[in-house]
Amino acid sequence: MRRGTKYAERITERAFGREIDRAFIRVLERELERAIQRWIRQMEERETNPLMKCLIGRTQGAPTDWNVNPRTSLDHRIEKLEQVEFQLQFANKLPDTIYTKDKIRDVGDEFVQIKLIDTISRKTIEEGPLSSMEIQIHVLNGDFGSDGHENWSEMEFNAKIVHQREGKGPLVKGKLKIKLRGGVGIIEDLSFSDNSSWIKCRKFRLGARVVQSTSNMGQARIKEAVSETFAVMDHRSKRIKKHHLPSLDDEVWHLKKVTRGGKFHTRLIDSYIQTIRKFKLMYKTNPIKLREILKDCSDSDWEVIVHEASCVGDPLINPTTGQLPHEFPVPHQGSAGMQNDI
Repeated sequence: MRRGTKYAERITERAFGREIDRAFIRVLERELERAIQRWIRQMEERETNPLMKCLIGRTQGAPTDWNVNPRTSLDHRIEKLEQVEFQLQFANKLPDTIYTKDKIRDVGDEFVQIKLIDTISRKTIEEGPLSSMEIQIHVLNGDFGSDGHENWSEMEFNAKIVHQREGKGPLVKGKLKIKLRGGVGIIEDLSFSDNSSWIKCRKFRLGARVVQSTSNMGQARIKEAVSETFAVMDHRSKRIKKHHLPSLDDEVWHLKKVTRGGKFHTRLIDSYIQTIRKFKLMYKTNPIKLREILKDCSDSDWEVIVHEASCVGDPLINPTTGQLPHEFPVPHQGSAGMQNDI
């Protein structure tokens, strides 16, 4: 028995040793790759520094019509030569429209993730002190990066941060500082409290950067993350927007051809048909009465309303036979009764 135990222990020790060897090789490969990249950059800088001095001297006397950004100073050029070995990156896409008071989620209604990646291997930094850094979320002007310029500096990023409007509360509410875990941060509790209509491009972006300053990170700069553009609309506009496919408990005005507060809507409410569920129940049990309630509705509009209602799942109908009746008596209407719901 002891012999078998010792044999098992030796096997475990060997497996553990192999795992240590693999981890060491992975770290060694990554460090060698970065060392080679740093050496290449140093060689490039050694070759380009004399040329940069010459160019800087020439740009000081450049004519006014030369295509030179006046903000491009010597400090700015030097900043461009920073080593960017790591970058924050949004892992999923944000929707085109976000409503105030709603929690910020991606297009699939999942949590928005931000990853810290190695700019050389493009892999997530899952281990080490950088993998557990604290980052901060910012709102950016939507025109940032609209020219396709991706090699922005820290100064350019900071210049595009959008703050709250004068006389308004905070632009966003919730947890702005997030701690990375295994190189990944999650936006869980964050929502807009103001729309984006007041800025020129009428759109925002989300940005993320490390809380520590660049000086604390040595020579390497961790590049900021920037999301796609999106519009922020007031939550009240969401309430009056018709869904592509409404649900049974939505108010009846969510059906096509039934305008909120319009003639058809008012008549349905007066007949205690407030929801699509009640509309379908009335259509199933007494379609003639329902048609009389909407007596000014044209046949074509009536068919649109009924078709839209029939597309909404109804647990009251057997799913194996679950079609609503498509043929029913239609009260006689004169042409004067054919009016749109306006």
